[in-house]
Amino acid sequence: MTLIVDLSPSEEARLRRAARERGVPPEELARQLIAELPADDTVPRVSDELRNMGRMALREHAAGRTEEFPV
Repeated sequence: MTLIVDLSPSEEARLRRAARERGVPPEELARQLIAELPADDTVPRVSDELRNMGRMALREHAAGRTEEFPV
């Protein structure tokens, strides 16, 4: 199968850097990452919005701005 993926410049740079660190071409690293995906849906998917909400909550907690979990 041939797969074409449009990456942003920063995504491409991250892929190239990670591939260089592993000593493989970027295309091979992408193939390896896809091959390592679980065969079933056992890995829960989290939306970017939910992930960002979690990050914001952690920052607020670390800054002591949450009452539910005081620092």
